Amino acid sequence: MRILFEKVKRLLRPGFLLLLMIPLVVSILIGSFVEKQQKVLVVPIGIVDGDQSPFSKSIIEQMKKQDMLIVHEISLEEADRLLARNELDSVFVILPQFQNRLLDEEREGVIEEWKSPRSVAVGIVQEVVASQVTKISSAIKAANTVERLYKKEQIDLPVWQDAYDYALQQWEPKPLMTIDVASRYGVAEIKKNGSDNEAVPQSLYLGIWSFMTMVTCFFMCDWIVKERFILFSRVRSTFTGLPSFVIQTAGAYFVYQIVQAALSLWLLSHFGLIEENSILLVAMILFILFSISISVWLAFLIQHLGSYYVAGILISFIIAILGGSFFPVSELSPTLEVVSRWLPQHIFAVTDDTEWIRMTILIIGSSFLFWHRIVWRLNIR
Repeated sequence: MRILFEKVKRLLRPGFLLLLMIPLVVSILIGSFVEKQQKVLVVPIGIVDGDQSPFSKSIIEQMKKQDMLIVHEISLEEADRLLARNELDSVFVILPQFQNRLLDEEREGVIEEWKSPRSVAVGIVQEVVASQVTKISSAIKAANTVERLYKKEQIDLPVWQDAYDYALQQWEPKPLMTIDVASRYGVAEIKKNGSDNEAVPQSLYLGIWSFMTMVTCFFMCDWIVKERFILFSRVRSTFTGLPSFVIQTAGAYFVYQIVQAALSLWLLSHFGLIEENSILLVAMILFILFSISISVWLAFLIQHLGSYYVAGILISFIIAILGGSFFPVSELSPTLEVVSRWLPQHIFAVTDDTEWIRMTILIIGSSFLFWHRIVWRLNIR
């Protein structure tokens, strides 16, 4: 243990303390920049009101309340012209008899959608429009049901409007892709179609932190490549032995990265970027264990320093992409989503206790296999 303590003392030098801040600083800078860009992103759309009814005007008013949309009320001629010039992302045409068809409980084909060839958000806007139409049509259906019940009981009261208004206030629109956001383990918990998913998108800040932490682990373990032919022959002849020396040195870096993780978690939660959570800290420590293990294993595998750096950055980037550190891989392919469940970043996106245990066993088990191969290589040389 003497070597471990000596290495920890050396890591307290100013140069290493600066390295301690790199994952945190990069996470805050890039994460804040991306969040800022998302907030200023707006989508211009056009709406043609071909019905001019209270229901159609209600739809338009609700659309104007959406922060990410700029809504233009236009005519059909203007819609053609603006779409041709790519000044609008899409146009939604509320057809004549819109209100009457909804009152007859017909909601299919009441709105037409025109989109620009360069449309990037038509699917999202479709969800907003569909949610509002569904909200009104559901309230109408509820009011019609109440009115029929009153007639059946021979109660002569004008109940339809009151029932409609009440249903409209109680009902929240939930179309197919609408998500409810809760919080667990410091990240967003996503529910679709009323059912819980085991995996959820990672916090952007955690994703960037995990990528930068793995990169710094690779750079910190470059001493193995640099000193292999000079130091190892001397250490092998000492009482400590080479395996113990390597394990204690890696242990010092592990302790160093744990301090980095705790500091990052505290500051990110202090600024309100993620929620402070002891379970999240455990997940970060497990991720560090995996990162240190694969870094040491790669350092013994590659003898050239430049090749080691390239391989380390490449591995970090691939694991980050497939693990969903930068964006949800489910948007690319269902197969990639399955792959991401076997990568260490998945532990940040787990909301199920059974899945949490599986990921813990997976990370510890894979780290053990890396160290088994490392010690085996040291003993045979």
